[in-house]
Amino acid sequence: MIKIAIVEDDKECAISLQGLLSRYAKEHGEDFNITYFEDGDEITDPYKTGFDIIFFDIKMKRMDGITASQYVRRFDQEVVIIFVTRMHQFALKGYSVDAKGFLIKPVAYLELAAVLRRVLKKIHTNPAHYLLCPIDGGTVKLETHTIMYIESFGHTMDIHTTEGRQKISISMDKLQEKLKICHFVRSSRSYLVNLKYVRSAKLSIGVTLQNKTILPLGRTYKQIFFDALTKYENEYF
Repeated sequence: MIKIAIVEDDKECAISLQGLLSRYAKEHGEDFNITYFEDGDEITDPYKTGFDIIFFDIKMKRMDGITASQYVRRFDQEVVIIFVTRMHQFALKGYSVDAKGFLIKPVAYLELAAVLRRVLKKIHTNPAHYLLCPIDGGTVKLETHTIMYIESFGHTMDIHTTEGRQKISISMDKLQEKLKICHFVRSSRSYLVNLKYVRSAKLSIGVTLQNKTILPLGRTYKQIFFDALTKYENEYF
């Protein structure tokens, strides 16, 4: 299922776009789940990740589409953003949020279909794994391949990514279950490691990551960790 948001303060335009999307889904065997927001501030307050595609009108009454999309990008780097507008001059601003398309109103079906074919091909052929993390004011979506390791402090987790740190409240066991298909393995009671970033592992030293961070390697976890690391290296190297 492809989750789509339409952010448009003109109800007739929103209904028309939804009709075109439904036509495309029927003709191409897609399954679209469409959510409608009447203005930019509705999707951002708070923004909840999980959408695959967002169609933003640019000129809206309370929060314009450029501002709303910039807010969305703070939490979600992967969602496909497409602008729907009557104003060609705003196209350049769309590059600041990595927009994947611009549709001029009134939207023509063939133009919409051309954009959808391009973005859906990428979505279908390059599925990404994400970790949805509740934070103050909304939810942040982290790509699992950017997470180097996770450190546990009771029910608070410090997620260390290539871009920085993020704190969430969840148990280590639940987090490990969510990430088990993404090559994360416990090196000790308090550390969950992404094998992608492991440079070396020795019981006497610990687990050394590519950025030279050294994490503890517990005796009760060492065999499972070494087995997982060997399997990962055989599969990917």
